[in-house]
Amino acid sequence: MLKNDVSVNICIKQIRKSKNLSQQELADKLGIDRSTLSKYELEERLPNIYALCDIADELDVSLDDLVHWEKKE
Repeated sequence: MLKNDVSVNICIKQIRKSKNLSQQELADKLGIDRSTLSKYELEERLPNIYALCDIADELDVSLDDLVHWEKKE
């Protein structure tokens, strides 16, 4: 289970992996460069609210789930 202090960036990566998507696959679905997604996941860049909504849609989770996601064990 993830703690509340886990960043949204790490949640993006963990949810993406739980859906068996590569960075390239998700980036293609989002219409962004893989390097941009990588920067999100590495906490080098924070996605804006519009990008977060797109990411949540593509990962089939709510925005709330994306920013407060807890892995079920």
